[in-house]
Amino acid sequence: MKKVSFVLVILFLTAFVSACSGPYTSMKTNRENIVTLKPGMTVDQVVEIMGPPDFKDIFTVAGMERTVLYYFTNEQGNKGFTASVTRATVTREDCTPLIFKNNKLFVSGDYAKTYY
Repeated sequence: MKKVSFVLVILFLTAFVSACSGPYTSMKTNRENIVTLKPGMTVDQVVEIMGPPDFKDIFTVAGMERTVLYYFTNEQGNKGFTASVTRATVTREDCTPLIFKNNKLFVSGDYAKTYY
């Protein structure tokens, strides 16, 4: 019986620790790194600083290629700081968009809604 209890406690602790190391870690890191970005940076320079994006869209508008990288910051999302936010439930709404025109950082955050 003690072994079963011990195994259940270990499983519970493992699940709790893995839940704590989810998107909140990247959210804080992403918020800290995003303020260091400058207009005109290339996609490669931003990915070097920010790491791989949570989402990526590439499309052409009026003959110009646009790339949008989304990083989880929960700035625009509505989930707040609930335990229900996981990597699987993060959406573009929970992310800050970084818009690139012809491979150069053009706009980010709430301003992106004007151009996107």
